[in-house]
Amino acid sequence: MTRFATGLAARGINVVTFNFLYTEEDRRVPYANKALEACFRAVIEAVLLSPGCVFGTFPAKNPPGMTMTS
Repeated sequence: MTRFATGLAARGINVVTFNFLYTEEDRRVPYANKALEACFRAVIEAVLLSPGCVFGTFPAKNPPGMTMTS
């Protein structure tokens, strides 16, 4: 996934990569979907609040995909 993200970034496409907490804890089984979605939303919020962000607001449900790496 990081190679894919790097390729997109090289073409001028904004990309965000992140690890879910369960992967950082070396767990093989992911947390419940609700926890994964909360992590996903936290990343989106952090990107939107970052200086120079060029994105608009995302809808409350079904946010666009983000490149994730684990």
